[in-house]
Amino acid sequence: MNERDRQKAAVVTGSSSGIGYATSLLLAKSGFYTYASARNINKSASLQTIADAERLPLKLIQLDVADDSSVEDAITAVFSVIDAYKTSRFFLL
Repeated sequence: MNERDRQKAAVVTGSSSGIGYATSLLLAKSGFYTYASARNINKSASLQTIADAERLPLKLIQLDVADDSSVEDAITAVFSVIDAYKTSRFFLL
């Protein structure tokens, strides 16, 4: 598999509403494996529902950027599956 065939991945913060919500959907629809993060992932349930219905490569993760433990947990979650999706590039938004 060459570099161009590998899927890109992105982490989007603030995905429970507004720009973060819209960006998460746009990236997933554009083929990025998207980690849609929010402090309260229950507020993002509709995002996961849309992603599932449209079979988009999107996963909700809990992330509070003001909490070191939350950041570490999110990083672990993201990097634990990157190889499984053969990502070659990673973007944090």
